[in-house]
Amino acid sequence: MQKLLRSLFVICIGCCCFLSAYMPLLFHRPTSIKTLNIFTWGDFFPEEIFQKFTQIHHIKLNVTYYASNEELIAKLEKTGGRGYDIIFPSDYAIPILQKKNLLAPLDKNHLYFLAHLDPLLLNHSFDPGNQFSLPYAWEVYGFLHNSPRTPSWKNLFEDQLFIVMVEDPIEAICFTIHYLYGHNTILSNEQKKQIIHTLRDQKKRVKAYTNYMSHHFLSSHTPFLSIIRSSSFFKNIHQIQRHPNAKFELPKGPVFISIENVAISKECAFLDAAYKFINLIYQPEIMAKQINAFPLFPSIPYCLKWSNISSLDEYCQLLHTMQFHSYIFFNSRSLSEEEVKKLWIMIKS
Repeated sequence: MQKLLRSLFVICIGCCCFLSAYMPLLFHRPTSIKTLNIFTWGDFFPEEIFQKFTQIHHIKLNVTYYASNEELIAKLEKTGGRGYDIIFPSDYAIPILQKKNLLAPLDKNHLYFLAHLDPLLLNHSFDPGNQFSLPYAWEVYGFLHNSPRTPSWKNLFEDQLFIVMVEDPIEAICFTIHYLYGHNTILSNEQKKQIIHTLRDQKKRVKAYTNYMSHHFLSSHTPFLSIIRSSSFFKNIHQIQRHPNAKFELPKGPVFISIENVAISKECAFLDAAYKFINLIYQPEIMAKQINAFPLFPSIPYCLKWSNISSLDEYCQLLHTMQFHSYIFFNSRSLSEEEVKKLWIMIKS
């Protein structure tokens, strides 16, 4: 009997030791995924989207913001991509980031929305086959004006009009290249000099360089022409409509569009969490919340069923028109970063 009790005592002691060692592993929630780092445009996503992701997946998000693609590129290059998991670069930034080996190729087996993406936005030269990026939202550049005729690129550079020009040097240079040479991305030194001369000559008529405040100049009642993004027009449409002669129209001929893409940093620490986040933001109801917050066009068109902006006729008409537009171009960095900075200083000084 004593031997039996002694054996039971030893077994109990052994069980207690086992449980004390392994109980934390049995009942403690895994902590290998603590934080997913999102690097995105300011005001691009409403906060409720981030909160929803955390509620569903119990993964904390660290969200930081940038104001330009140049800032995004510089920060990823400085850190090698460490500390940034998911990013939202514009189209022309994709090949720059990929060339610097800062992007991870996408594993599309983990993405469940690909069949619903707008074909207009896929397989372009900045990322053939969408190996490193997928379109999330996009917009088109058009002319805000008060003229009875539809403007062309020629009017932006030749007519004696009150001009509001974009403040982004990449955009300004691309529009000038298109006006002078067509869609040329390889420039000679003489062509670079001509670009500087053209933008300097235009500057005599430029009242402001801005991407978002063009509508404030409509009250001047003078002949007016501004190149703006469609999101800026829709964001300020009620103020613009106070001016009876004001119009937003696409230029004659080719148009430029800008796509904001989702991509994964080469140094992403938690790929499983990254794909969970990407799949969530492509859900139609979630994408609709993003479009409500910032009036871009969605990469999954049927999400507009859940969006407030679908009631805006001008928005729906322009989106429909773009689905049948034959000639679209993208901005590209045709000059080196140093050349762009030097050229822009020369123009604006």
